[in-house]
Amino acid sequence: MNITSKGITLTESMKELVSERVAHLASHAPTSDSVRCHIIYHESYQEFECELFVHHEKKELFAKERGSDFKQTLSHACAAMAHQLEKQKTQHLKKHQNHNAINVEK
Repeated sequence: MNITSKGITLTESMKELVSERVAHLASHAPTSDSVRCHIIYHESYQEFECELFVHHEKKELFAKERGSDFKQTLSHACAAMAHQLEKQKTQHLKKHQNHNAINVEK
């Protein structure tokens, strides 16, 4: 996992929180190749922007959230990514079920 930031120096507790939340995503996609998290702090708006990139099954998934509270913004971004990973898993299962059904009919 790679954590980067812009406009803010991340504290150890912030890095640990990111690591915890991203580790939870592994339960949705244990075969993910790489996970990147980029945290941006917009001083003029006093907002955090959290971007998550997950390379999973030859696809690059992306989630982005903005908010004034770091913890909440990170949680929303992780929830959005978890939703995408679950959707990927469902599509993958349907594809294999259809493929297996075709092979059984032959």
